[in-house]
Amino acid sequence: TLARLLCFAISCRVSRLGSRPNWMTEQMHRSLPEQLELREMRYGISEPGRKQRPFVVVTNMLERSGQEGVSDQEIAELYGYRWNVELDISQHQDELKHGFHAVQIATDGQH
Repeated sequence: TLARLLCFAISCRVSRLGSRPNWMTEQMHRSLPEQLELREMRYGISEPGRKQRPFVVVTNMLERSGQEGVSDQEIAELYGYRWNVELDISQHQDELKHGFHAVQIATDGQH
């Protein structure tokens, strides 16, 4: 169960005075906005065995209603899906590492 703790809009002034990354062209650097409008949401999940500290999600999906709108609940669900994908990828990477090790042991000495 989602327990919404806090959701608010934030505005960040972007500094373009620092050095630009090597991958970024000068034109791209000059085209950066002076200010970013973001939505920060902090929420908890009240389920046994789940992380007890609040999750913090920052997004540029500002609209909460209408055709382009995304509710707090939808953002939390999207983040949950994304997190599950991260866990699945990590698990598959571990399985591949262990599988490779098992194959390597099985083939040792059979050259």
